[in-house]
Amino acid sequence: MAHERDEYPSRLTSDVRECIPRQSHFSNEAANFTTGEIDRGGESSSAEAAREERVSGAMSTTAIIHSFGETLSSSACVDAAESESECAYDNRPRFRGDTTDPSQHDPTNFRYLVHALNPSAALNILTVLSTVGASVDSSHGNQSINMYKQPERVAERVSLSMSLIDQDHTATWGGGGLIISAPEENIVLTSRTDAGTHNNDKNSLLEQGARHGVMSADQLLATTSPRQYNEVVALADNDGSKLETIGFFYKVTSRGEPVDIVIAQQMRMHAERLGLPVVEILQEAKKDKVTRYALGDDEQEHIAITYNGESFVIAGFDRNHIYYMTEETSRYRFASLEEMSAALQFAVDTNEMTEVEMQRILDDYAEVRERRMTPRAYYDDEGNFEKIVYYEGYGDDELRITLYNSGYIRRVRTKRESEKRRRAMLGDFVRRDIQSRSIPVRPHVADSMVKRAKEGLDEAKADELQRWYDKCREAIEQNWSAYVQKRCKEKAVKSNPKTIPQLKNSLDKKLSF
Repeated sequence: MAHERDEYPSRLTSDVRECIPRQSHFSNEAANFTTGEIDRGGESSSAEAAREERVSGAMSTTAIIHSFGETLSSSACVDAAESESECAYDNRPRFRGDTTDPSQHDPTNFRYLVHALNPSAALNILTVLSTVGASVDSSHGNQSINMYKQPERVAERVSLSMSLIDQDHTATWGGGGLIISAPEENIVLTSRTDAGTHNNDKNSLLEQGARHGVMSADQLLATTSPRQYNEVVALADNDGSKLETIGFFYKVTSRGEPVDIVIAQQMRMHAERLGLPVVEILQEAKKDKVTRYALGDDEQEHIAITYNGESFVIAGFDRNHIYYMTEETSRYRFASLEEMSAALQFAVDTNEMTEVEMQRILDDYAEVRERRMTPRAYYDDEGNFEKIVYYEGYGDDELRITLYNSGYIRRVRTKRESEKRRRAMLGDFVRRDIQSRSIPVRPHVADSMVKRAKEGLDEAKADELQRWYDKCREAIEQNWSAYVQKRCKEKAVKSNPKTIPQLKNSLDKKLSF
């Protein structure tokens, strides 16, 4: 059947998570924001050693990497690192970040404290808010200030959660954000993973900082797992010592495209408005690979293929799965036949899949594609007919067509809709898109959609749908006729401005009676 978007369970290995659509990780920091601000610090990338000329502190970078392993793949080693780190570092702020100037950005040698933005966190914010409570002490700052909209007001907040990145640690929680200057005395805590901080409570932060301690920047980068982001929390204003936004960044793919076009546009706008630098950070390219894994209560085998920078998820072999892909830009979309065929051929060429499996998947893919292109009837919770939906095209050209029970139709370009949704999550006012408004449906189009939707229903549901349509068909014709006449008048006015006074006089006469 034509699914809007399927979600996958979260019980997966770390390797598999790189290939499947990710559920947004959400720390306790989300409780500090209103629904108008959804942001985050960042993730870290590789675990390579920090540059030797920057090494400082009680432990050398080389010793740490040797002790914990380059990939930190063993959980036991990671736990040991946590214990050793907390013993080695006292609670006195000594975060000597040695950050570089973004106005002199060198992609081969940089280090920034960044506050990344991620609209996807909005999916979980209400749940977190309900668990932590609504009481917030505002005497230490206004944590609700939206960094996506007002980055220059960072010093007015209570605190800011950030991540430390460099040329060897470039993964971030979001596709872009702020570059921050943080005085050493403002740093409250550092953590190689998400510390679960409540950033709207200064006293809580200080207590948590006393437990975590503060590492040097080199130590923090060296102990950060390549698959997780680190966290650096700083007070926005510590007795006059303030955080400052000194630039902006956004991630780009290997093709030079912004990972998140919405955030990239906003950061460029702020950079121009405030006269600050904006830098591009190359997103670490995904390695081509094939991963098989079991998922669900029945432990059914699934396949995830990373190929040419894009991830393809093939959810089992039960003829009920959906094939889609995740681009480098983290936007989920249904894969075209050409894209799917190329990814499957890669799996065969690397001996990770047999020719028989490939053909079976392609046969199933063709069936699922046909379902997406076939109008499907949807019903509300009470079983009443609600709408008919189907899809056309792929990628940037993909359209979702919806016929509502009101007799109106709506065509939406899914890429544009996704961008609008992300803007709204980040706190932007989103103007209604004229091209995606519901308009009266052409009678022959409605006829076809209803006929095709009935083919996928049982006899009772099909009869119910037909009864609705019999009642609605005359109204559909009338609405379409009125819409056509209105559009003709509008075109006539645009093509001949002289008709405006004539129409006005005609309207005045009608109103006088």
